[in-house]
Amino acid sequence: MNDQTDSELLQAYAEKHSEAAFTELVRRHVDFVYSAARRMVCDPHLAEDVTQGVFVAFANNAGHLADRSVLSGWLHCTTRNIAAQTVRTIERRRAREEEAAAMNELISSDSEPAWNHIAPHLDAALGELNDRDRDALLLRYFERKSAREIAQTLGVSDDAAQKRVTRAVERLRESFAKQGFTIAASGLIAVISANAVQAAPVGLVITILKALAGTTVAAIATTTLTTAILMTTLQKALITATIVAVGVGIYEAREISSLRHEVRNLQQQNADKLAQLTSERDRIIKEQATWRKENERLSQNTAELLQLRGKLGVMQRQREVTQTVAKQELPIEEIPAVTNAPAVYSAKVQAQVKWDHAIAIGGWKMPSGKRMIYFAEPKRETDASQLLLKFQTLECSDEVARKFGLENVLTDNQESLASSPLTSKQYADLATPQSAAQAAARTPGDGAMKINTLQMSTLSGRQAQMRMFEGTLDILPTITADGESVDMAITVALTPHDPVPE
Repeated sequence: MNDQTDSELLQAYAEKHSEAAFTELVRRHVDFVYSAARRMVCDPHLAEDVTQGVFVAFANNAGHLADRSVLSGWLHCTTRNIAAQTVRTIERRRAREEEAAAMNELISSDSEPAWNHIAPHLDAALGELNDRDRDALLLRYFERKSAREIAQTLGVSDDAAQKRVTRAVERLRESFAKQGFTIAASGLIAVISANAVQAAPVGLVITILKALAGTTVAAIATTTLTTAILMTTLQKALITATIVAVGVGIYEAREISSLRHEVRNLQQQNADKLAQLTSERDRIIKEQATWRKENERLSQNTAELLQLRGKLGVMQRQREVTQTVAKQELPIEEIPAVTNAPAVYSAKVQAQVKWDHAIAIGGWKMPSGKRMIYFAEPKRETDASQLLLKFQTLECSDEVARKFGLENVLTDNQESLASSPLTSKQYADLATPQSAAQAAARTPGDGAMKINTLQMSTLSGRQAQMRMFEGTLDILPTITADGESVDMAITVALTPHDPVPE
């Protein structure tokens, strides 16, 4: 049963009255329905009653729902209707002042303030979404499906499924803003994922099946008694007695079997989940250790490679000088020494940079007296866990460097004295030359010359590496908890030279 889709299970129940199929459907969706009902009625016992009512309606409408690929939307709407009817019946006895006081106390509570603001309005906001957006959101954050699973269920591409989820989250956020509560999209996703679905009481599945069992027996008895009208009195009595005896026996046997089956399932599920979590934890620990060692090895190899390149350059120059001396037949003591070996510049920068701001990560002075400076600029991506890193090389004079607070950005095998991040406007002013003629002549005026631009897309918290001229750049970007900036840990190793501008 576990490998069948909801549609297949529902069809088996509607056509063959498969009890096992319906039990599997209840097991899959009872946590979702119970959690929604509990949010709506704010009482665990009332939530159980609402959940029972939803699944009774679900069983009665099985034939009409067999063609649906997503059941969450119908279950949520039915839960809302039954919960609303239940709440209206109970709340007539309560005064409006008590309801307002209870709501104010809930909102002012120090425990989980974001969820306490969202929970009273979440289901109404979900009800305002269209069916496609609501189905995508429920599958992603309530049923914890991946983007690929959502796309397969809805019959769309992965990108289309992700866009539906993103659009639904944004509309939820706008709905909460109208209620006077503002929250970022990433924060809303985190709060809903952590709190929206809670485990239903263990015995609730059995209670629902018991209620449905009584409904099924009553339906069988009604159909049989309708036929019995045409029979003799003796036949009616015999059939009635038989129905009662068989119904009671079936009900008791089914209840015992269901209880045993439920206990075995719960034990097996707990054991499987524990083993899976333990295995996953061990795998992640091993992978982290492997990645850490590999990163250390690559960093060491990069530094050694740059040093070897510098030594090779010295040897090549010495050979050229020796060949020149041999041709000119100069004395050995007149051979000029090669002292201008290319230096390897390395630095480490740790900074927190807002979106679209830029941070200087290294630089050096060139023989012309100008400065070459590297910048890193984080930009948002559609996926909240991804970001685009843009790297630019700018050439500027000492005067321009002092104007923008960059005079101390010199990379010389020490910890770089990184400047404060530049805003997007400051960075645009710096990277824009004064005129086209100055840009062609590489003579910066009020700004700097853009020499080179590179960019890469990566995940938050993942180590990345990029080649830049004659060196490498290792970076570990991590999006902050509030989603407004990026913690950037950067290690750069470069062999400076005089590049050609773009």
